Amino acid sequence: MTNIQFIFNVSDKQDLIYQIIVSSFKKNRASLTLFDNKELMNNLSGMLWRNDKASFLPHLTNQSSAINKICLSDYEVKLMDDILINTTNKKIEGFGRYLKLYELVGLDEYERSNARERYTFYKDCGYKLDAIEHSQIIL
Repeated sequence: MTNIQFIFNVSDKQDLIYQIIVSSFKKNRASLTLFDNKELMNNLSGMLWRNDKASFLPHLTNQSSAINKICLSDYEVKLMDDILINTTNKKIEGFGRYLKLYELVGLDEYERSNARERYTFYKDCGYKLDAIEHSQIIL
C-alpha cells in the first residue's frame, strides 16, 4: 500500500523537490514529479542539469524510460511506480501504484484547503498518512 506523506508550509517547493529527488536517486529509487506550474517544472529541470557537475542528475521531461530514474511532468506518464511527488492541487489518478507519495503543500490557503480534502480522501480510503511541517522534514 502507498505510504503518503504530506509536507505543509513549503515556502520553496523547488528546493524541497530537489532534496527529495536527490535522496531518492541516492537510494536508486525512480521518481516522478507532477506539476501544474510549468515555470516551476522548467526551473527545476534547469537546476538538475546545471547543478554541481559532481551531482549531475539526468532526467526526462514529460516522458519516462525504464532506465531513467527521474521524470518531471505536467501530466502523468507511464512506467513510473516508485516515488510520486505531487506539487499540484489535485489528487493524482493512479497514485495507489506508487510506493511513496509526497504531497507538497505551500502557504496559500487555496493549496491548504485542497490538501485537506486530499488528506481526508486518503484517510477515508485507509492509507497510511504522515503529516509534517516543512521545517521538520528529514530526508
